[in-house]
Amino acid sequence: MARFRDFALDYRASIDHLKAHPIAEGDGEARRLAHSLKGGSAFLGIIGIQEPADQLELAILRGAEATTITHLIDRIDQRYEEIAAMIREITMGEEGHG
Repeated sequence: MARFRDFALDYRASIDHLKAHPIAEGDGEARRLAHSLKGGSAFLGIIGIQEPADQLELAILRGAEATTITHLIDRIDQRYEEIAAMIREITMGEEGHG
């Protein structure tokens, strides 16, 4: 459960960074964050983040329009919020029984 808790905490900052900073074609930092989101969610078997994160990574690399990039970040953020809420709910239940 600790890895899921870490995912819920650590990736919030990555998504916030992506939302707050304009992304230029080939932006290395943004691509790295998208790649990390893709890999972290795949490693944990979290569905719904890996695909849009992969699409975001490619969109950044190819210099896609800002609206496309924003849409992908919003999809990731929405799914992240759903997953983080579930993780919080599960881990709170564990703390009460621990």
